[in-house]
Amino acid sequence: MKITVAIATWNRADLLDRTLESFHQLRIPAGVSWELIVVNNNSNDRTEEVLEHHARFLPLRGVFEAKQGVSHAKNRAVELTTGDLMLWTDDDVLVDPGWLEAFHDAALAWPEACYFGGAIEPLYEVPPPRWIERNADLIRGPLVICNPGDTVRPVRGDECPYGASMAFRSEVFDELRFNPRLGRKGEGQIRGEETEVLERLQRKGRMGVWVPQARVHHHVPASRMTQKYIWEWSFAGGVGTIRQFGIPIGNTLLGFPIRAILRHFKYRAATLLHAFGSSRRWLQAYRKAASTRGVLAGVAEELQMRRGERLQPVHGAIGSRTPCDAKGSSGT
Repeated sequence: MKITVAIATWNRADLLDRTLESFHQLRIPAGVSWELIVVNNNSNDRTEEVLEHHARFLPLRGVFEAKQGVSHAKNRAVELTTGDLMLWTDDDVLVDPGWLEAFHDAALAWPEACYFGGAIEPLYEVPPPRWIERNADLIRGPLVICNPGDTVRPVRGDECPYGASMAFRSEVFDELRFNPRLGRKGEGQIRGEETEVLERLQRKGRMGVWVPQARVHHHVPASRMTQKYIWEWSFAGGVGTIRQFGIPIGNTLLGFPIRAILRHFKYRAATLLHAFGSSRRWLQAYRKAASTRGVLAGVAEELQMRRGERLQPVHGAIGSRTPCDAKGSSGT
């Protein structure tokens, strides 16, 4: 079997250096050849220097992709892969020595599966504030935490692996590509490019498997452990939903779905109601308020496109300060 490992990177040279250093400890199963493709997505830091250094020790191929956006970078990696199995991770993780081996073994043991998801553990830059610790299960997405349990098993229901530890049989990309309207571009927070591919596979009845032994440790900077980041991440998810599925069908007001408007004000009100009570109920409402605000922003973007207007940057306004500021968050 030949395995391709792919990473898309943008202006994270120091973190990428640590990531690639962890690859030096990988266990490569007997009879397996592998390659590491790192797509430099228009970086202007010392990324090329880092790639040149590690190419002396790893089967690394550095590729430059000038089209800004992680989906463009990932699609470039897909075009270049020569492996039977394509493993994906990020430029801000440390991979366990058995990471590649675990995905390889699962691919052999589950020939009917076409995608695989691994475990992602947080590597906090600073100790998380108490409100994060108490509610980590509610913000696994923003913090990129994935704990599928201890057993190799099929992916169930609406479960979705995360891109920091994920694998596909390369044949999947004979038909599919990552959507350029989804995925981060520069400092933008719009994601969902991996989720869309997974959902399309699931709709076709294709099977996925969790591989807990395929573990990485993901860098969580202090900037992610704030209300501001949680809002921006959730807001971006709402925008991404509209980009992926379009404007929902139903009654509208000036083109905006009335149901979405009512839901947003409902969760805004709930955020205020729980501001001085349960941090958990507040956080649930806060995230939903951000997500529904993002849906409305996504609708506005779609309406602009239909009118042929020049798109304006999509931003998410942050609400007023809340009790979480006093519970260890750095605030907004």
